[in-house]
Amino acid sequence: MTNKQNSFKSSERLKSRTLIKRLFSEGRGKVFYPIKVVWKETALGYPTLPAQAGFAVSRKKLPKAVDRNRVKRQMREAYRLAKPSFYQVLHENESQVALMFIFLSNELLPYKIISEKLVLSLIHVQQQILKADGNA
Repeated sequence: MTNKQNSFKSSERLKSRTLIKRLFSEGRGKVFYPIKVVWKETALGYPTLPAQAGFAVSRKKLPKAVDRNRVKRQMREAYRLAKPSFYQVLHENESQVALMFIFLSNELLPYKIISEKLVLSLIHVQQQILKADGNA
């Protein structure tokens, strides 16, 4: 009973090294502690895909791989659940976005906090895209 809209397929993951480099050199960012989001409106390799997302946790912040993997799983799950409304806005504006979510805290945090901040960051990106399209 899986909903295809709520899945997080391989094509939705940000994996292109060149796109990641462009994202960090040309993209815009905002911090919603403990998560920083960096985004850039760009053409992705998939014409029907509205967004690609990546998730990063620094080894300096969380030295144990188990902890880093747990936080990345939590961020992916929060994104997976929040993305349908985000995708709807992108589809309406015919936009494509590359996103990177970076975990900034030095300690593990409850899923609820991570989820709330990730949703806030997605709402902020939506507003910035709508504002940019409104000015164009």
